[in-house]
Amino acid sequence: MARSGFRSGDRDRAKALFRALPRSVRKATSAALDSSAEELAEAIRRRVPEDRGDLKASVTVKRGAGKARGREAGADPDLTVRVTEGDRDTFYAPYVEFGTTE
Repeated sequence: MARSGFRSGDRDRAKALFRALPRSVRKATSAALDSSAEELAEAIRRRVPEDRGDLKASVTVKRGAGKARGREAGADPDLTVRVTEGDRDTFYAPYVEFGTTE
């Protein structure tokens, strides 16, 4: 088995099936992904500790594949949504989430 848990060729077959979906199904799936991503982003914003509000404001929803890395390479931009926290000014998001040793 491959590292991802897929058997060899399964990922390519799955991608081909998603590309072959009818437009109406892709549109409905895309809308559901958008809705779920917004719900997740809002849940994160509610739970982020708020000192000045910078970290809460940095939680964003991004559509499309963006810069592909590793497993995400070749992702379908129409069916890809990312919820991110932190940016150039709020680089400390992982430290808040996972803590530090000091």
